Amino acid sequence: MARIDTSHQTVHFDRLYRRDQPKDTDVEFSVWEAEQQLEHNWRQYAHTHAENHE
Repeated sequence: MARIDTSHQTVHFDRLYRRDQPKDTDVEFSVWEAEQQLEHNWRQYAHTHAENHE
């Protein structure tokens, strides 16, 4: 539903929970901070995914 990786030489956030699935390449956190971001917000991502993909 959400993925943060460095596959394009920079940390970026794939918002797969949204219908348009934008990539945010202007994030200002490390990979470890990204992990915390996902852990803290996973419920909202899951809820949004359910709403957008029913």
